[in-house]
Amino acid sequence: MLLASDLRVVPVLVCNGLLYVGLGMLNHALAPYGAGVSADGLFLIFPLHYLRLGGGLITAGLAGALAYAGSPLGADQGMFMLAAIYLFFLPFREGWRRDQPFHLLVLAMLLTFASHAACGVLAAVRLEGAPAWRQAFLHALPGTVFAGLAAPFWVELQRRLFLHFGVDLAAEPRRY
Repeated sequence: MLLASDLRVVPVLVCNGLLYVGLGMLNHALAPYGAGVSADGLFLIFPLHYLRLGGGLITAGLAGALAYAGSPLGADQGMFMLAAIYLFFLPFREGWRRDQPFHLLVLAMLLTFASHAACGVLAAVRLEGAPAWRQAFLHALPGTVFAGLAAPFWVELQRRLFLHFGVDLAAEPRRY
């Protein structure tokens, strides 16, 4: 069984659930001002750095299903979208340094922007209109900036959670 072979997926899924709740609370607070933040890159950055292919793919797919369950795209397309973004960026992870906050910032911004671009494409195809493109890219800027600023802290929080339980992920080699 894939999930039993890498139990590191469980704390990452719990952290992603907490991130989803936190982003929902932030968006609820920003709603009276007509603003919102969608930072999908934060769901993907830790699995890209520290999980194997199977566990990262499960995490990305479930995060996409959770994040897009209430959107017009639906959970199925959200799952596919974040899993595809994860698989696209996976071969490049050997070049990123885990201990460099700047690398985390840039990667989170790229992941979030890729998510917004894919969301815009899927929305334009599904809703058959150009306003979906404009809406997706209008929301891309604050979400991308927020993801870039929050990524180093988010990854460090999850890494320290694993350290608390005696697992030093930074010392382990990256494996697929």
